[in-house]
Amino acid sequence: MVKVGHGTFIHIFMLLQLLLLIAVSEGSILKRPKRHVHIMNFLDHNINLNVHCKSTDDDLGFHDVSYGNEYQFEFYPNIFGTTMFFCNLQWQGKVQLVTVYDARTSDFERCVNNCYWRVELHQICTWGDAGQKQQLCSPWK
Repeated sequence: MVKVGHGTFIHIFMLLQLLLLIAVSEGSILKRPKRHVHIMNFLDHNINLNVHCKSTDDDLGFHDVSYGNEYQFEFYPNIFGTTMFFCNLQWQGKVQLVTVYDARTSDFERCVNNCYWRVELHQICTWGDAGQKQQLCSPWK
């Protein structure tokens, strides 16, 4: 059996801390590209869209988006591939909770840099920037 001194354990511990710091640092090669989520109001003139987005770690607050404008936020997906953001969308008595980004689904590949959400009177449409031309739309529930 090989005997390892107390000093060796300290060096190994410090090396592991350094590697962890490199892995999660701003310039890390393990860092995934920054994602941008755009939520656009195309309901109708004089109808504001109320948006409240969250993740398990962050509450992005309430935002009032006027017609033709957008609310945008950005983030770095975590290295574990579990990043998820969802938004509560409200206008004139209608309410819908929408998962706007989930790294465990195709969003990770679909939204390389941007995820777009277009909120209309009868439907909500989404598309990404990873060569996807077709929008995915679903009616308001």
